[in-house]
Amino acid sequence: MASHVREDAPKIKEVTDEELKLPQADKIKLINDEIKSLQKYCTGLGLSKKEVNLSTKPIRDVAWSQKTKGRLRFLFYIAIIAAICSVGYRQPKIRKLCHFWGRKAQVSILGLWDWTVLYDNDCFVANPYFISDSEAVTEDDCKLCKNYTAKKVRNITSKSLNRYFLTKDRPVVVVDATNNWSAHEKFSVKFIRELYSTSSALKEATPCTFRSSNENVKTLKDVWEYIDDNEYVDAFWENCEGAPAKAIRGYYNRLELLPLACESASTNWIYLTKGKNDGHQILLDEFKATGIIVTQVVGQGEIELDPPEVCGSTCKKQVIKLKPGQAAIFTNRLWLLAYRPISETETVGILTTYHQNIF
Repeated sequence: MASHVREDAPKIKEVTDEELKLPQADKIKLINDEIKSLQKYCTGLGLSKKEVNLSTKPIRDVAWSQKTKGRLRFLFYIAIIAAICSVGYRQPKIRKLCHFWGRKAQVSILGLWDWTVLYDNDCFVANPYFISDSEAVTEDDCKLCKNYTAKKVRNITSKSLNRYFLTKDRPVVVVDATNNWSAHEKFSVKFIRELYSTSSALKEATPCTFRSSNENVKTLKDVWEYIDDNEYVDAFWENCEGAPAKAIRGYYNRLELLPLACESASTNWIYLTKGKNDGHQILLDEFKATGIIVTQVVGQGEIELDPPEVCGSTCKKQVIKLKPGQAAIFTNRLWLLAYRPISETETVGILTTYHQNIF
């Protein structure tokens, strides 16, 4: 059969002993020159890129197979080294040595690179949607609450709450959000006092934060004593994380209408008053959260929300009266909270906070 190979076609040559002795870089250059020669020949024949790829597939498959084997071999070695390091690190002496040399290395490179900047950051990668609770309020932010008066709503959806109120820093009162709370049936000043005297999770608990309009009332013990001997007493306190907060959570539920992006804080607050209030307000500015939910359980209360000074000429003060079962929801960044009981007998309520980083 006649040969159809052109005379100018690249010839397959045997590798010589001199070529085998060449340095690695020269060997690669020879292979590269031959590949270029073959590519030039194929182009001269008028072959398309697809046809060239199809013709060279066997060679490329071999090369890919070798690369894959090399990568798997590398991963295998890494796994062996990691296993050895893991076993060694479990030994107390080796672990101490690792800590010592690691810290020494950290101190040594401080002169070349200040790694403490990354160490002190809460996030390695910045979240463009994150809104800091402590971010300064600007005049542009004030436009959201211009000429706004807090509204009372019923049967509101999570989407509407987020869209029309939370993302616009506008306070709102939800009148039917806490109908299934057992706190409405059980809470009273007497019940709270007995709860903190008998519950194993609460009787020895010390509040994380405590507030009262009476300077002589500084602890829960003072509250219970003043209830017996005085016509009026008020107190706000925060139940710390763990057992105290969990014990109170047994009497209320997370508001289902809150968006999923709102993460409830692990602590909660109780506020109670006994007797008629003569106009005393309790200023509350201890919250490090995106939003605050004030729920009236017993009696009636009045919350006053003051905008920051920069918004004084744009946003007006919000005065909201709360009846049992009603919950006021507002953002912490734009409003400063003060509470005043308006019932002449007693009031009890629950205050919770939430974090919402993505709007």
